[in-house]
Amino acid sequence: MVISGVSGQLRRKSLSTPAMTSRLRKAAPLLVTGLVAIGLGAVLYTVALTYFLSEEQDRLSNRNSLYAATLIDALERFQYLPTIVAEDRRISAALGGATDQANARLVELARRTGVEAIYLMDPTGFTIAASNHAESGSFLGQNYGFRPYFRAAIEGGIGEFYAIGATTLRPGYFIAAPVSIGGRISAVVAVKLDLNTLPQTWADSGEVVLVANADGVVVLSSDEELRYRSLAPIPQKRMQEIAAERQFGREDLKPLVWRTDDDGGAVLEGDRFVHVAAPLNRRGWTLHVLHDRSRVEERALLALIVYGVVLALAALAYVYARSRRISAALRSSQDLNERLEAEISERKAAETTLRRTQNELARSERLAALGRLAASVTHELGQPLSAMRNYLAAADVTGETAELGGRLEAVVKRMETTTKQLRSFARQGDEALTAVDLSAVLTNAIDLTAHDFRAAGVAMDFTEPNMPVRVHGDAQRLEQVCINLLRNAMLAVDGADSKRVTAKIIVGDVVSLTITDTGPGVGDATIEALAEPFFTTREAGMGLGLAISSAIIKEHGGVLRAGNDANGGAEFAVDLPLEEVS
Repeated sequence: MVISGVSGQLRRKSLSTPAMTSRLRKAAPLLVTGLVAIGLGAVLYTVALTYFLSEEQDRLSNRNSLYAATLIDALERFQYLPTIVAEDRRISAALGGATDQANARLVELARRTGVEAIYLMDPTGFTIAASNHAESGSFLGQNYGFRPYFRAAIEGGIGEFYAIGATTLRPGYFIAAPVSIGGRISAVVAVKLDLNTLPQTWADSGEVVLVANADGVVVLSSDEELRYRSLAPIPQKRMQEIAAERQFGREDLKPLVWRTDDDGGAVLEGDRFVHVAAPLNRRGWTLHVLHDRSRVEERALLALIVYGVVLALAALAYVYARSRRISAALRSSQDLNERLEAEISERKAAETTLRRTQNELARSERLAALGRLAASVTHELGQPLSAMRNYLAAADVTGETAELGGRLEAVVKRMETTTKQLRSFARQGDEALTAVDLSAVLTNAIDLTAHDFRAAGVAMDFTEPNMPVRVHGDAQRLEQVCINLLRNAMLAVDGADSKRVTAKIIVGDVVSLTITDTGPGVGDATIEALAEPFFTTREAGMGLGLAISSAIIKEHGGVLRAGNDANGGAEFAVDLPLEEVS
């Protein structure tokens, strides 16, 4: 069965698949070019970002060195001031009670050096003289024995310490030195430096600068909100020690959101920065310089934009050049079309002449065929007419007329058979075709020839199928084919030891109707030769039966085959398509 809807879909698919493949093949170069351009853009952005990051890190390294030099200079400038003050006898005289003279001297020294305060402490850490003795929040009378810088100095060393002032609550950097009298440490001189001017200078640079001590606590920063925050959580034991030293007053030293990356960057409070850090030669301090990473990424993005602009200009140039080529090709195509139109006109004229010549040749062939047909008809009808004249002449001479009627009837019957075959050969086969049961057609043909088979003593074998076998055709003309094939088979077994004809119908992709006989077979003859008009192997007959049958089968879209079966007899087969069911 053939289902028209499914076959239509299959045809559409078979047509659409090549078209889709062609479109994909045309789009493939553009797709590859686009992917390559995107890949090159990604590589360019990565390379540009790496370059600008490296360049920015080099710049920050130089800035870090500058900031570090400024900070160290500010600290080392007063490194020896406590030692010098400790050797001043006017200062050490305060230990004997001359505090007014010592206070005056400390005020003068503080003014001349620009430090925030200079003060003298006894061996217990009690302040006995100070440059700010006359100010509110004076160090005078305060005990700073708990400070690490005091403990380092009273032990004979130089003490350094950064802390929030326990009295003034102002941060500063403390440097202390021992005062020796008679080879014995009798007091400690301390200097407090105000470093707040440095962070203000750093803030004007537009960069984030911070200094963290050994505990990771930010002691100096260009951003005031980062001050006294830690870069990492501080252990509880160390927090207790810091509290005992009262280094940062009431500050809770809350940890910052801080992380450094492998590529030299850092994340601070959720923002990404280019980061450079360098240690300072001061109690484990580290100087960090950070710059907004987005600015570096903007520079890399700008390089990518320039690449995109260049790529766009290149694409425009390509499109322009291609449009020029297409325009030239179109002009050439127009010229070619004009030449083709002229050639087509010439070909049409030649085809008209050819058709005229073919028509004339066909008429000539028809006339020639008509001549051959006329000769054959004359030959075929001449013999019966001569026989009739001979029969009539013999009757006149002998006077015997008893058998004349039978002989004349046989001659007339032969002439009718000849004219009937000629009429069948001349039919155009343009009758309307309908659904026909081939099994019923063959059964009718067998019934019509049964009398002749019995008279010739030929056995007929046919098993009718148990269901209709429908083909698209004309029942009368198919019946004529069956009768021709059955009569040929019946005549072929004349003189054979076994006179048997077998007919059967086989249904597969097509319907095959086969008729075999027990005669001598067809030898090496082909169906083309056997179906040639006027070709015959018998003395009686015009040789039009197979020619007519072959023409009818072709009109029905089928094929007529001929050959020898396994037993040596002839086998003729008719292959017809099944009736389509929708």
